[in-house]
This record gives sequence, C-alpha cells and structure tokens, in this order.
Amino acid sequence: MAPVSQGARSAQRSAPFSSDHLFSKARNRAKTPSGNTSPAFFNHILKLQKNKREIRKKKIKKMFFWHLCLLIFQVESGKERGSRRKQKEEKIEKVKILASLPEDDKYLFSQNHVRPAINYALQTIKDETNFLSNFQFEVEYIDSGCNREAMLTTADSFYENKQNGTEVDLILGPVCSHAADGVNDFSQFWNKAMITSGAMAMAFTEVYQPTLTRITAPFTEIGEFFKSLFVQLDYWKHTIHLLYHSPEDLSKDCYFAMEAIQYTLQMNTGTRFRVVNTVVQYPMCCINYDEVLDQMKDPRVVVTCGSENFVRNMMIAAKQRKMTEPEQNVWYTVDLFNASYFGHGAWKRNDERDEEAREAYKALQVVTLRTNVRNAKRTIEGDYDPYSAADSSMSPRQGAIRTLFSKHGRGLQENGNS
Repeated sequence: MAPVSQGARSAQRSAPFSSDHLFSKARNRAKTPSGNTSPAFFNHILKLQKNKREIRKKKIKKMFFWHLCLLIFQVESGKERGSRRKQKEEKIEKVKILASLPEDDKYLFSQNHVRPAINYALQTIKDETNFLSNFQFEVEYIDSGCNREAMLTTADSFYENKQNGTEVDLILGPVCSHAADGVNDFSQFWNKAMITSGAMAMAFTEVYQPTLTRITAPFTEIGEFFKSLFVQLDYWKHTIHLLYHSPEDLSKDCYFAMEAIQYTLQMNTGTRFRVVNTVVQYPMCCINYDEVLDQMKDPRVVVTCGSENFVRNMMIAAKQRKMTEPEQNVWYTVDLFNASYFGHGAWKRNDERDEEAREAYKALQVVTLRTNVRNAKRTIEGDYDPYSAADSSMSPRQGAIRTLFSKHGRGLQENGNS
C-alpha cells in the first residue's frame, strides 16, 4: 500500500461526509473475507427504502386528511352563510299605502269605485309567482273630500301611523288637482312616493315634481293637440270660445283643463289665438242655455267641457238656434275621463229629445285622454259597481290602478335586489 502523507490524512479527516462516502464505507465494512458484498447489506438497504416509502405514505395521508377537513369546513360555512342569506331574502317586508280618495260616490274615483280595482291589483300580485313575494301590501283608505282638506287628513294619518311604529311607503291619490296639490307638497317633505291618476292641472307640469308619478297625461297635452289642429285648420283667424261648466260642487277638472288649453293656445311660441272664456257656474237645474249662447255672440269655434247632460242640453239649444251648421260653427267637447260623469258624446236618453240631440251631435267632435284599457269588469265582476249603465267600460283611472301597483312594486323589487 502506498504511503499516505500527513497532509492527505488531515484533508481526509476534514472533508465532509457525503452520501457516497458513507455508502462506500458501509459497503467496505459489509464485505466478506472473500471480497464480496454481504447479503445483509442489501437487506439493510431495502429496509431503509421501505421505511422511506412508508414515511412518505403517512405524510400524504396526513396532508389529505387535513385538506379534507378544510374542504368540509368551507362547505359547511358556505351552507350556513347561504342559509342566513336565504332567510334574509325571504324576510317579508310590509309596504303601507295611504289611499286618499273621496268617500262621496258622486265622484267617479270614489273609494267604492276604486277599491275593487285596488283589490284586484293586490290579488294579481299575490297570484303571480316570483314577483314581489317578499312584500306584503297594506292599504289604508282616508277621505280626501276632493278638496284642500286632503292634505290635513293625509298628514294626520301619516303621523298617526308613525307614532304606532308603522312607516308609510306610498301615497295613492288624491285624484282632484286641488286636493293633490297640498298632498304633493307633503310627499316631497316626507320624501315619500305619490302615485295618482289625477293631478293633471298645468301647475304640476311647470315645476319638477320629484316624488310624483302620474298615470294619465296632463291637461297640457290636450292644449297641444288643439293648437296643432287649429293651426292646420287656420282657426287662428277666429276667436276660440272655451265654454265649460264649473259649479262649486264639482271637482273643477273642467276649469283646470280649460286653463291648460288657454295657456297653450296663447303661448308666445308659434301662432297665438284669441281666446274667450265662458264659465257657467250655476247648477244643472238653473242654467239658461239661451243666455249662454247670447253671451258668446254667434261663435265660430267652441270647445266645451262639462257633464254629459250639460253638453247635450247645450248642443240642443245651439241646434234650435241654427248654430250647429258645419260651415258656420265648429263644436268640440273635451271628454276628460271617458265616463258618464263627464260629457263623452252620449246623446241618447230614450226621451222625446233624442232625435233632436242626435242631429245636434253631428256637429260635435269629441277629444279625449282615453287610453286603450281592456274591460276589466269581466275579471272583477260582482265587485265593481259601475257609476251608471251608460258607462260601458272602466275608466282609465280605474284601469291604471294595476299598472301603478306593478310599477311601484317593481321599483321596490329592484331596490331590494340592489
């Protein structure tokens, strides 16, 4: 054997023990006297490899166990959060509605006339699936009286509910313009939605009304129609007579309609018309129609507004004075609500004056705000008591009740989703 220097031995002792060095050392020790490697060495190596595989399997099983526990925890936590979210979504929210309508049945939009339409709308919402299922509507009816006292009765009911812990969410009505005026001011102060099929006076269109939603068109739309029509027919050459019946016991809608028509015809933009107002303030029993016609002095173009009996009697009187000739006189009547309470061209009364009225109505043209509303009396038959036999269909006011509930309801649903 070659001699090893002292420096080489020192380097071997200081060298790191690598795996190859240890393996070689163990193999040399396991050699037999004949120079072959002992079988025990290979058995030892196989045992070490087997132990190593067992340790690796245990680590994998342990990691899988903890991953499985974490997954189960996440799933259970998600179920709990989903359950809480579902309970929150299914929480029933009450919506309190104040319906400000007159109790007197002489008005087309009285409580007895409108209540069946509201009930029908609420029942339809209940019957529809996946629509406002989280909301419960409660309607409280208060008497608007169709006058300015409606603002006081509405305020009393609003604060009474507030004291009882109930928040009013929606004000339905009033319909009369002068009743809706004060309630609209309060709704803006309270920041509560107000939905009505009335409030069609010109004053509601002059200033932005943030909380007011109107179902029907304002009276200014009628004025725009008349102005366009009269410009095409060159009626600017003639004086336009606005004749309407506005006694103290009516809702003043004819007054507000004629106000909007006059304002539109006399606007500074475009053609301006000469307009003369003739107001009949006597009750129906005391009107002298000949005096009214004398006051107008053979008018060329006349726009009337009033109850159907007022329009019928006026047209008969004009026919008797030969003031219904198409070449000489043109008559229009404004049918505000398509109902027997106002003049809608119904001349027939089954009396001795029917033939005369039929001839007189040939000179009368009807302008209306009527919308295409399907006859809902079949659906709520037995609940809806029509105002009179002459009214063959529900008015747009009553037909629009379901529409306004759907609009308000969809708004609630969208706010809830957001």
